[in-house]
Amino acid sequence: MNRIASSQISVVVQGPIVGKPSDAAEKQITRAVLKSVRQHLPQAEIILSTWAGSDVAGLDFDLLVENEDPGAIPFFPGNPQPNNANRLIFSTREGLQKTSRPYALKLRSDLILTGDGFLDYFGKFSARSSEWKIARERVLACTLYARDVRYVKLPFHPSDWFFFGHVEDVKEIWDVSLMPEPENTRWFENHPKPPELQKDKRTLLRFYPEQHIWINYLRRHGKIDCEHFADVSGQNVHLTELTFANNLVLLEPEQLCIRWARLPIPFGEWVTLYTHGDWLWFYKRYCDARFDFAFVKAAVVACALTFLRYFHRAMFIVVFMVERKIEWFFRRFSQP
Repeated sequence: MNRIASSQISVVVQGPIVGKPSDAAEKQITRAVLKSVRQHLPQAEIILSTWAGSDVAGLDFDLLVENEDPGAIPFFPGNPQPNNANRLIFSTREGLQKTSRPYALKLRSDLILTGDGFLDYFGKFSARSSEWKIARERVLACTLYARDVRYVKLPFHPSDWFFFGHVEDVKEIWDVSLMPEPENTRWFENHPKPPELQKDKRTLLRFYPEQHIWINYLRRHGKIDCEHFADVSGQNVHLTELTFANNLVLLEPEQLCIRWARLPIPFGEWVTLYTHGDWLWFYKRYCDARFDFAFVKAAVVACALTFLRYFHRAMFIVVFMVERKIEWFFRRFSQP
């Protein structure tokens, strides 16, 4: 297909305003995000969806959506970190409702766009399975934080950082009801924990935000038996891989041309995430058996180079390969 022009794209920059006008330039992160969108997608419609009363002076956008904060509660008592799921869902959903172009990009308000290379991946993978074919065209999404269900028991957990696709597809993913609170975040205060979760005394929630979004998206099209965030029983591992393969394209941050303007991703997090190479394997396994596996090998090399750029020390590549990639390689080839 022909490359999409920026004039066909609505960009929803979603989230709190990071940085005040009085801050040093390097701390005005949302300002830099909006500037980067204008630079790399010059004719795109920019929609800033943030909270009512936010200081938006000097920010470059075409349309402002001011939302009333739905609130959030801590993940567990004594933890100051709130579960911002409903804030995420509400501000994204409201921003997407204002789009006027045929394609939509959902972007966090602290993700800086470094180019438009992600457009080269849209429509690149054409084969589809008839099972769980929901999206009109695969939606581009990020590997950060798309959890590898075979390494951490978190099924149906894509990343919520970046979504690009047909506006109808992106809207449908985010057309989800708010989490019932405090029922979800404090679920295991009133429900028995399964034996495999007994060691984790602090985690009380039923689903993480990403799981709530994806599971509800899938349930509008079929049956998903998933009782809690770590439920890998039955078909849940298979369905995680299949639904990702058939409705998303998981891409590395550098492939998506995005840079997180906050802290580096900890090493311990990287080893729990899907890579683009993982997604290519799923594409081959579930959608196109004739797909050239050499592309997967190239993706592994690209992922290693990305990792090296993040940490600047080759020893981390060795550790990464030992702990994650060598096992990944043999696991993939051992499957039928």
